Amino acid sequence: MRGPLAVLASLTIAATLAGCGLGDGGGRENARPTGQPAPTRGPVTTAEATPTYPQPSTPTSPLPALVGRTGTPAASLPAPGQVDGRDATAVARAVVTTMWTVDTAIDATRWDAAQRAAPFLTPRYAENLRLSPQVAAPGETWSTWAEHKSVTAVVAAPADDLGKPADTETSAFHAFSLTVTPTGRDGWRGPAVTTTVFVSLERASAAQPWRVSSVRAID
Repeated sequence: MRGPLAVLASLTIAATLAGCGLGDGGGRENARPTGQPAPTRGPVTTAEATPTYPQPSTPTSPLPALVGRTGTPAASLPAPGQVDGRDATAVARAVVTTMWTVDTAIDATRWDAAQRAAPFLTPRYAENLRLSPQVAAPGETWSTWAEHKSVTAVVAAPADDLGKPADTETSAFHAFSLTVTPTGRDGWRGPAVTTTVFVSLERASAAQPWRVSSVRAID
């Protein structure tokens, strides 16, 4: 049996050995000869203090445009030769009817339908539309129409009572309440969609035909 002094000596030795494990975790820092100063580390730099992480890359190429295929829609559309260019109301009605008459068998979005209205538009407005194809998905309603390969029928009711500005010889404004009804090639008939559109028209002189310079829609 070991005496109290032997036990105390064992505990003292164990405590001393345990103290040698402090420092860098491997005993190297405390293994230097007695009397030599401890090695010092230089100041912590910003790069060491704040780790840098790779930043997400930003795509540089534009999103692909949603463009339909070439073809003739299965619907009757106003033809330039059948619309009186001297009548601002008739030209405005022809434009909104054309823009909202879509054939989902060939059109990817309503942008394709808008291109068919180009003969009734000012050159600047037609070019702006041509250079602005849709890139986002057209939405759930369009997806349902496309599922049935639908063609829309458009009824344009005058809505000039909505604060219409006065017309001049070279500028005119007209509003319409549109009722757009899709019918599928499979016999499906969807609910009608109602939209209010505001149309601006202009011409160089009273001798020139009216052309649409902008169309704004409010659902």
